[in-house]
Amino acid sequence: MSRRSQLFVGRLPLDSREREIESIFDRYGSLVRCNLKYGTGMAYAFVDYEDKRDAERM
Repeated sequence: MSRRSQLFVGRLPLDSREREIESIFDRYGSLVRCNLKYGTGMAYAFVDYEDKRDAERM
């Protein structure tokens, strides 16, 4: 059974960088990946934690 969990982070500024997002969310637990995407007028990210409990702290 996988205990991984994914968070969606929306409404990020277009000048956001993946390393910045990782450094913010890494404080709460072990990250598996951070995937930053750019849309029209804003950016968004998917942040995956190794342990579901880390994502629940958010």
